[in-house]
Amino acid sequence: MSQQQSPGEQGFQEHLLPPLPLREPAFELSNRENALILKATIPGFLPEDLEITLNQDQLLIRGKREEESHLDKGDFWHQEQKSSAFIRTISFPQKIDPDKAKITMDRGVLSIIMPKLNAPLARTFKFESHPEGKFLH
Repeated sequence: MSQQQSPGEQGFQEHLLPPLPLREPAFELSNRENALILKATIPGFLPEDLEITLNQDQLLIRGKREEESHLDKGDFWHQEQKSSAFIRTISFPQKIDPDKAKITMDRGVLSIIMPKLNAPLARTFKFESHPEGKFLH
């Protein structure tokens, strides 16, 4: 079934911009010997669009971007506002040192290298007897 368009409608559709595809961030966490490495592909977001909170146990990334476009061609006028946002929390398999983390972003790829804390996983205590009947470790 075909519908005929008036000349005004036809001109309007010629100027419409195609819709942007949905772009979800993709995250990959690697566990190396001395560090955890996060690679995140975040298309369409600039470094200033991101807020990153890092602690010993987890990472929180918030992204927010707003965009406005205008088109004015004589008898045709088009205005569009777009907004995109995400929030992601990633828990770590072991504690990291947030003060030593290194964060870079290049062409939509966020990289975070997070050195692991060198805290021992276990500690052994041995008690020794004391002449007064007290035990010391």
